[in-house]
Amino acid sequence: STNAGANVIVGTVAVLIEVILSGFASIYFEKVIKIDPQQLSIWERNFQLALGSFPVYLCFIATDSPAEGFGSGWSIMAVVVTSLGAGGGLLVALSIKYGDSILKTLATTGAIILSSV
Repeated sequence: STNAGANVIVGTVAVLIEVILSGFASIYFEKVIKIDPQQLSIWERNFQLALGSFPVYLCFIATDSPAEGFGSGWSIMAVVVTSLGAGGGLLVALSIKYGDSILKTLATTGAIILSSV
């Protein structure tokens, strides 16, 4: 059965956009990691790149349900998915540091296929 609020086309387009952006981000991140004049550690570089997403997430959380208070529109599942995304970002950083973007793209593709089955 389908959920009343679910839209298959919007979900599919969102996943496709995420995959495309993830591919471009992994290529850029690999370039930054492998050609780094400052020689920052993987954790320092990941934190530096994540600083740009904090304001975006805070805006999303604050404007989701402003009348009910900060973060009130987020369910437990939304928090879990966001946390898994953050953990996945750390794993991606490690795979790019010790592998390359092709390895990361293959792993991401496999994960998307397995999760959709």
